[in-house]
Amino acid sequence: GIMNDLFAAGVTLFILVSGKAPFINSNPNTGFYKFIALNYIEKFWASHEKKISFSADLKNLLTSMFAFDPTHRLTISEILSHPWVTGDILMGD
Repeated sequence: GIMNDLFAAGVTLFILVSGKAPFINSNPNTGFYKFIALNYIEKFWASHEKKISFSADLKNLLTSMFAFDPTHRLTISEILSHPWVTGDILMGD
């Protein structure tokens, strides 16, 4: 349903920003996804921030989109009003 689509949109956003997938699969017993399933989100971000830095707003948005329990994921309207989405766009030279 829609909550699975929002999860997939979070994965896509993560890939667009970082150039790599957040996890190999969404099995709650393996890899980086187990950190989300077990609510060890600090470990998830520490593992991914070894090579790239994520803003606090982006981490908050993605964490909410990746929530293991689909009822805890942001809705479309919440995503569209999130500070990372509504914030300033940084333009290169």
